[in-house]
Amino acid sequence: EALREFNRDTLGNAVALTPGISLSRNSRNEDIVYLRGFDVRQVPLFIDGIPAYVPYDGYVDFSRFTTFDLAEIRVAKGAASLLYGPNTLGGAINLVSRKPVKELEGDLRAGFGAGGQQKYAANVGSNQGMWYVQLGASYTDSNYFPLSNNYSPKSIPTSASNATRNVLEDGGHRENSYQTDSRLSVKLGLTPNATDEYAIGYVQQNGRKGNPPYAGNAPGQYLNIGGGANSRFWQWPYWNLESTYFIANVGVGQDHVVKARVYQDNYDNKILAYTNGSYSSLIANTTNFPSWYKDSTTGVSVELDSFAFSGHELAIAYHYKEDKHQDNGLALSKNYRDVTTSIAVEDMIRVSDLWRLRLGASHDQRDAKEVYYWPTGSTSGTNWLAELTRKLGGGAEAF
Repeated sequence: EALREFNRDTLGNAVALTPGISLSRNSRNEDIVYLRGFDVRQVPLFIDGIPAYVPYDGYVDFSRFTTFDLAEIRVAKGAASLLYGPNTLGGAINLVSRKPVKELEGDLRAGFGAGGQQKYAANVGSNQGMWYVQLGASYTDSNYFPLSNNYSPKSIPTSASNATRNVLEDGGHRENSYQTDSRLSVKLGLTPNATDEYAIGYVQQNGRKGNPPYAGNAPGQYLNIGGGANSRFWQWPYWNLESTYFIANVGVGQDHVVKARVYQDNYDNKILAYTNGSYSSLIANTTNFPSWYKDSTTGVSVELDSFAFSGHELAIAYHYKEDKHQDNGLALSKNYRDVTTSIAVEDMIRVSDLWRLRLGASHDQRDAKEVYYWPTGSTSGTNWLAELTRKLGGGAEAF
C-alpha cells in the first residue's frame, strides 16, 4: 500500500522510503542504493529469497526493476542473516512476489506524465486451495524528463588544449533521457497441505534507455572522449533479463522444514557510444564499443530449519552459484566463469518474550574457473554473527 500511496513504481524509489537507505544516480544513468553506507555489493538483492542477477561489475540498476507485481519489500539492516548467502555484510533486500488469496483477484493501473511518460500495469491471480497462479505485466515509457525553467545552460572546453566551449544540455527537454521498460511475470504454485508449497516462476524484463550528457561546468571536465563522464554519449538499445526459478518449502514431521531454491538467469546488455550529442556517429574506439554483455547465472540453495529444541530455531543452509560472463573483444569474445559456494549455520535463541539472541557462522568460497586469458584462482572467507535484539513498542526492535 505504501508503494502505491507514494507512487513508487521503481525499486530504487521504493526502497528510498526506508530509513537508512539513500538513493543516487551514477554516470551511467543507473539508480544505486546505499544502506547505511554499504552499496549493493555488500547489500545483495533477492527475489523470493533467490539472489537477483548482478552484472559483472557488481552493480544492480534499481531503476530497471518495477514494483507493480510485488507484495512487499523486506529490508534487513545491519547483521543480515547468514542464511541468505554470501556478501550480506551491510544487509539484504528481498522482493516478495504476489501470492493470491482469493479465487479471483487483480488490479489495473494506468498513468501519464510530462515528457510523454506513460505507465500501464495489470495483475491477476487465482487461489484454488490446492494450487494458485499469479500473472503480472507492466509497461513504462518516457521520451524525456523536463528540466526546471531556472536551469541555465553551461559549457565545457573541448579538451585541455582546446578552449572552445561546448553546450551539451540546452535546457527544456533533458537530452537523451528516454527509457522504456516492460516486464512479464508468471508464478504457478501447488499447496497440497498447510505446510508444503511448490512454485515455478518465470520473469522476463526488456528495456532500453539513454544516458543524459553532462550538464555542468566543473573544472577538469572536457568534451573529448576520455575526458570524463560528460563524454559518455551512450545509449542502451537493449537491457534484457530473463529468470526462471523453482521454490519448494516442505514440512518434515512436526519440527523441521526444508527449503529449496533452483534458478537460472540470462542477461543481455548492449551499449552504443557516439561522438557527440547528435547520436548519429559511433566512436571509432572499436576495442570497447559497441559494448555488449551476454551473461548467465545458475544456482541452487537448500536450507533445513529445525524447531525441535524449545526456545531455539536452528538452521543450516548451503548455496551453490555459477556465474558466466561474456563480453566483446576485438576478434575474440572474452569469457569468464566463477563458482561461488557457501555453507551457513544459525541459531535464533528466545531468551525471553522481549529478548532474542542470534548466533551464526558461515564459510564462503569463490573459484575463478575461467578468466579470459588471465590466471585462475580462488578466495574464501569465514564469517561470524552475534546479534542481541529487544522488542520495542509498535513493532520496532533495538539490536
